[in-house]
Amino acid sequence: MTNSSAEIGSSKLLKLNLIWIGLAAAVIYWLTESLLHTFYWKIGYLSTNLLAQSSEDEFEMRLIVTFMMVGGGYAGETVKRHYQNLLKKQIQHNRLMHFLSDCNQRVQRKTGADELFQAACKGAVEIGEFRFAWVGMLEDGHFKLAAWAADQSLAGKISGLLPPSALIRCLNCQHVIKEGVSVACDLRERVDCAAPWRDDLIRLNTVQALTMPLKVDGEAVGVFEVFAGSWGALDKTERVILDEVADDVSHVLQNIRREAERKQLMQDMQHRLDELERFQKATVGRELRMKELAEENAALRDQLAGTQSDGAHS
Repeated sequence: MTNSSAEIGSSKLLKLNLIWIGLAAAVIYWLTESLLHTFYWKIGYLSTNLLAQSSEDEFEMRLIVTFMMVGGGYAGETVKRHYQNLLKKQIQHNRLMHFLSDCNQRVQRKTGADELFQAACKGAVEIGEFRFAWVGMLEDGHFKLAAWAADQSLAGKISGLLPPSALIRCLNCQHVIKEGVSVACDLRERVDCAAPWRDDLIRLNTVQALTMPLKVDGEAVGVFEVFAGSWGALDKTERVILDEVADDVSHVLQNIRREAERKQLMQDMQHRLDELERFQKATVGRELRMKELAEENAALRDQLAGTQSDGAHS
């Protein structure tokens, strides 16, 4: 079953309340029994039959059947809701697995950190259907917003994120950078959190987030924070999958930085080689000039010696 067909079936089930159907069936049964006794079997009056007084055990029998119908509706509704919860979880997990797979493919193709972070945030919102995702990097002891993405219900209010101080006010970020482990956050409980997006997310029924470290060589250098979508909360399976996404982003980030360091090293080596080449050319040039000067000096000495010899003969 695809996600779309499952969600359609899920919405139809939500509209079908089996308790009310059981009650309606019980009422219809009671009326039908009364009408049959009155007009088909010609037993008593309608008022008597509505009270189930047409025979000695009629009332008890109707009560048993009525309770069975109502109880069946209640049991069916309980099973339906349980199935609905399982179906919703399955849909969420399938979506997250799709997000993990897609994110892995997206980030592996990125050659720059900015592109990498934007791809991760965009995938979280568009494929994972999370409400909001952002990446903050630690630079000179301060957080810098590197990338973010949000769904339409929040995108217009995201301006509060833009000031650098917004990231510093997120208490989870400070803890994740210090400890280097993922931290789950319930926005309703973090009344001391001054992050500007907190109240807007709570109003949209998004009450949980997961803040994950981005690591290079085992050291936390940034955070990747993802907020739950319309379902509001994050379960254990979702957190495990999100941690895998953060690990993928960290792995690619480490490769990008190492590639940048390699290129910088190559540039430094090339610069050094150019300097050595210039020095060699200058040195060789000086040696050639010194050789020429020595040869000129020797020629002058020979010429002077010849001149002195001619003067002595004369």
